[in-house]
Amino acid sequence: MSKHRKRSRPEGPGPRRLLSVEDVAQVLGVRPEAVRIFAREGRLEAFKVGRRLRFRAASVDDFLETCRLRVPRPSETFARRRRRQRPAGK
Repeated sequence: MSKHRKRSRPEGPGPRRLLSVEDVAQVLGVRPEAVRIFAREGRLEAFKVGRRLRFRAASVDDFLETCRLRVPRPSETFARRRRRQRPAGK
């Protein structure tokens, strides 16, 4: 029998990977200072691990959902244009 045994991984989901400020900044396309500001304002959930901020990927996804803009469907845009172009007398 071998002296060193390979440890098997536990069943179920693996450990949650926490993202650094730099990782989140890259995902969001902003500067790291902006990520720190979002965390300080409470807009982006963060954890303090030692002296560093860490973020769950799910928290970043939630933050992105709050930033979503509603883009009108092409049919809605066309209907608005038609209403504006109608002559006033008819």
